[in-house]
Amino acid sequence: MAKVKAGEKFIDMTVNTNVLSNVKISQLVDGKPTFFWFLRYIGCTICRWDVHTLAQRYNEFVKKGVNVIVVMQSKPEIVQRDLNGQVLPFHLICDENQELYKALELNSVESKEQMAPTDEAKARLAVKRAGVQAEGFVHGDYEGNEMQLPGFFAVDKDMVITEAHYGEHIADIPTVDEMLAKIPNKPSFRFVHENYNVKDLEKSMKFYEEALGLKEVKRNEAADGSFIIVYMGDGGLSDFLLELTWLRDWDRPYNLGDNEIHLAFRTDDFDAAYAKHKEMGCICFENPKMGIYFISDPDGYWLEVVPTRKK
Repeated sequence: MAKVKAGEKFIDMTVNTNVLSNVKISQLVDGKPTFFWFLRYIGCTICRWDVHTLAQRYNEFVKKGVNVIVVMQSKPEIVQRDLNGQVLPFHLICDENQELYKALELNSVESKEQMAPTDEAKARLAVKRAGVQAEGFVHGDYEGNEMQLPGFFAVDKDMVITEAHYGEHIADIPTVDEMLAKIPNKPSFRFVHENYNVKDLEKSMKFYEEALGLKEVKRNEAADGSFIIVYMGDGGLSDFLLELTWLRDWDRPYNLGDNEIHLAFRTDDFDAAYAKHKEMGCICFENPKMGIYFISDPDGYWLEVVPTRKK
């Protein structure tokens, strides 16, 4: 098989890991973007340091939704012995017969002098050796091809290759930092507010304060008086705000249509809340079977009231 390149499907052969037998690579990928990190064998101190470093920082990949699968030319029992009880947070494929290496045609060299032939290679290798020394790793069993060079492959959730890198020297593989830099930033979001347009701002504010205990947090008024926006909060119980927007030139009730959008409020005293809203005459729908009810604000917006439930 020829060297693979971006746009092609990654090989889905049956492999063994240090803890699993006869598993398809696609099962290890598990429908997630994945990096394959091809090293030599666990007894190699440089490779051992790579595995150690990845294990320490693997949660950074988890947070970004990306798998990393390490591939080595080691036997599962030797990996387990050298890990000495350590449980890896990632999959480590044990390709002791080098079937995957050969199928992908990973590079190898003919002499140790060719392992780090350039100043750049020597500099990258020096960083790893310093890490090895700091951790006190010693060389273990020799396995596989001692002249093997590394490789790096990135695939998407469907195992289509997005990057294929064939190492030209022993340290020619992305570091943990370099792999993390390859992952596009995934912005996070959180709820901040919900907007309701209201016809009578003061009436609505009074309702929300009386019915649900909401208080004005801030407001924004147009210089020409064309609108007023008021944000109401629950006194710090949550960061979520209700945004009430009043438009000066809106002179008719809002048509809410058939869309049953609503906010929900949880209360620690459901019976007292129900009695309060019954007295106010704002309960518009009850569902005793589900243990909830709805109230309606002055503009007809529905608001769900639910009890705090024991887990």
